[in-house]
Amino acid sequence: HLTNLHQLFMSLQHTNLHQLHTNLYQPLTNLHQPLTNLHQHLTNLLQHLTNLHQLHTNLHQLSLSLQHTNLHQLHTNRHQLHTSQLLHHISQNQLHMNLHQLLMSLHQLHTSQFLHLTNQDQLHMSQQLKSTNQLLTKPDYPAALYVCVYAIE
Repeated sequence: HLTNLHQLFMSLQHTNLHQLHTNLYQPLTNLHQPLTNLHQHLTNLLQHLTNLHQLHTNLHQLSLSLQHTNLHQLHTNRHQLHTSQLLHHISQNQLHMNLHQLLMSLHQLHTSQFLHLTNQDQLHMSQQLKSTNQLLTKPDYPAALYVCVYAIE
C-alpha cells in the first residue's frame, strides 16, 4: 500500500512539475511575440535613422556641389561683366574716333567750300577787271580813265 502511495505521490509530483513548467513556459511564450514585434520596430527605426543619415550626407554633398557651382558661376559672371565693360569702353573709343573723323571731315568740307567761294570771288573779280579793261580799251574813253584804272591795279 505504501508503494502505491509512493507512486501516487510521485505521479502527482510529476504532474505538478509538468503543470508548473507549463504555467511558467506559457507566459514566456506569450512574451515572445511582443519581443519579436519590438525587435522588428527597432530594426525599422534603425533603418529609418540610416536613411536619415544618408539623406543628410546627400544634402551636405549637394550643398558643397552647389556652392562650388555657384562660385564657378559667379566667377564666370564677373568675367563676362569685365568683358562687357571692356567692349563698351572699346565702343566708346570707336564712337569718339568716329566723331573726331566726322569733325575733321566737316572742317575739310568747310575749308573746301571757303576755297571754292574764294575762287569764285577771284573769278568774279577777274571777270569784272576783264570787262572794265575791255570798256577802257575802247577808243571813245578819255585818257584820264586809263590812269585811274592803272592806279587801281
